[in-house]
Amino acid sequence: MLSDFGRYNHHDVEITPKIVAKYWKDSIYYMEQPTYHPSLAMYCYTNKFLHDNDIVVTMAGDMGDEVLGGYPSYWKIHHGSRQRRILNKDNMTSWRDVITLWTHRIKRPMNFRGEIQIKREDLIDHLLTIYPEDLWNERDQLGSYMALDCVTQVPEDFFARNDKFGMAYGMEGRFPLATKKFMEHCMSIHSIQKIGTFKNMSKIMTQKAYVDRLPNYVLYKAKTGWTTPTQAWYSKGSPELKFLKQNNVINVDEVANHQRKAIIPAHVLDTWLKIYKMKI
Repeated sequence: MLSDFGRYNHHDVEITPKIVAKYWKDSIYYMEQPTYHPSLAMYCYTNKFLHDNDIVVTMAGDMGDEVLGGYPSYWKIHHGSRQRRILNKDNMTSWRDVITLWTHRIKRPMNFRGEIQIKREDLIDHLLTIYPEDLWNERDQLGSYMALDCVTQVPEDFFARNDKFGMAYGMEGRFPLATKKFMEHCMSIHSIQKIGTFKNMSKIMTQKAYVDRLPNYVLYKAKTGWTTPTQAWYSKGSPELKFLKQNNVINVDEVANHQRKAIIPAHVLDTWLKIYKMKI
């Protein structure tokens, strides 16, 4: 719809269980490290699709949501619902509170076989030694949480994924919204200017800037992730994904019944261990 509106040279990239199966091992091999994500094969194939269409430089909007307030979780923090549910108080009052809230971004972390378990308090203590309290701003608690996202998930997940899949197919990835000057300017603006009253009012500075330039169905569209329904295909018994039934890291039946969102990331970890001949 937006491509028709802007007259862009648009291509649809169709992802199927067959494509997920075909690019499963390649996507994990190119990443070189396990990632808690169900859509690595899709990202890998999309980069190949770009390469096959003679693209040599890619442009990605990574860091935009983190500095401009684009995630639904930011809206929940802005209105206090996540703090009340997880911290049992209305506001974050310390950097430890920010880290604690951040560790709950994965609702159902996987439980490993045997005695390999990580206690949340131990994880929080470890993260406090890595990420400096300089990121804490008591006058902008949500801004502090967003700053933590900027130095964690963006470089460790988004940038790494884009760079490695791009290089695998001979392309250079660029991130215009991650320039230092742009980031510093955006993060100097209080988060109250970025989040609105209603759930579809995220990145409101961007929405205001593009009023009368983009149609409302684009401006006020609810945030959706760029993912594939791999877990749903797997749970419904897709024949292309039957090769994932064996897993040495987790109890597949237990995870399938109680931690469904963890099942595909658990298979990613298991495949990574096998490819790189690693043990845990």
